[in-house]
Amino acid sequence: ELAAMVSKEIPKVVAGTFGALSSFAASDEDKIIQNLAPLLESYRLLEQGNIQDALPFLEIVRSNGFKEYGDGDETKGRDRFLKGLEWVKSQAKEIERLHKEAKLLLREGKESEAAPKIQEANGIADNVQKTFFDGLPNGLMDAHRLLKMDARFRMSRANLAILALMKKEIQSSRSSKVEEYTNTWSVAWRSIPYGIKAVIGSHESKFDDINAETAKSLDLVDEIERKIDRGEAESIREALQQIQDQGSDPLKTSAREFDESCGPILKGLIQYVGDAKPNEGVEQALLMGAKTFSGFLANEEITSTIYGIVQFYSRNSGNRKLAGENLKVEKMPTYVREQIEVQGPSPAL
Repeated sequence: ELAAMVSKEIPKVVAGTFGALSSFAASDEDKIIQNLAPLLESYRLLEQGNIQDALPFLEIVRSNGFKEYGDGDETKGRDRFLKGLEWVKSQAKEIERLHKEAKLLLREGKESEAAPKIQEANGIADNVQKTFFDGLPNGLMDAHRLLKMDARFRMSRANLAILALMKKEIQSSRSSKVEEYTNTWSVAWRSIPYGIKAVIGSHESKFDDINAETAKSLDLVDEIERKIDRGEAESIREALQQIQDQGSDPLKTSAREFDESCGPILKGLIQYVGDAKPNEGVEQALLMGAKTFSGFLANEEITSTIYGIVQFYSRNSGNRKLAGENLKVEKMPTYVREQIEVQGPSPAL
């Protein structure tokens, strides 16, 4: 019982400590200490599990960190930081190589030959720490890492939601084609003389064509999903490009046909969630499209999906609020709701 109580209370104590430190920092006259306030507040919220509320503070920490690292120029600081990360990755690969070589030598009992490699690897690690990490502004690495994790999570979820939408569209298209053909054929078939029917064969072959076309489209969606699941692509857009460049001939054909026939709304959604940082121009176009379609009951599913995706994926607080106010959660397809967390307008009091 004591252990359970301690494990429950310690996070509260830690969060309270960060909260107090954040308040003291915000009211301090020293600008350097003031800049620590968003970092401490983000730690408080993260300790409480309020990740969504912590993100704006982490954005401030990252922005301030880039400015400091770039001598007042945020863009310069970002570029310097990202180049530094690439250098760190290259050094990490070198350390890994040395460790593998040392491990093989140790297995062979050649300790004297393994020792210099271990020493060299340790030297590289120390140099990376001193050259890069020790020179970073407070909290920049944490903020960048956590924001990147959140962006990847949202990107993955949003793309999976749109993949579900694509599957639904394919199945709906098949049903429409079958219904249209059945209605047209049933009238025409009855007027054809029996002898001609025997020559031209059964209309079942048309259904086979429709099913084959549907299967090809679903195979494309499955391959896109596999690429995202395996980490080969971060988005539908990237997966489609990979398939067109390197896929099998049937999949290449399907990808090209999809690109040519894809409607503007679906194409816009795929483009929108194809970037880790959403394109606000595409975002505005999607919101305008949703507003245009919202007057038609038949489009409630697609408009709710657009508003849900924007509310979930947008970095613009005003657009998130607008999407939430117009979102009809109950009209959003279940297969989309399963992938993203959304919230409709608050009920009137």
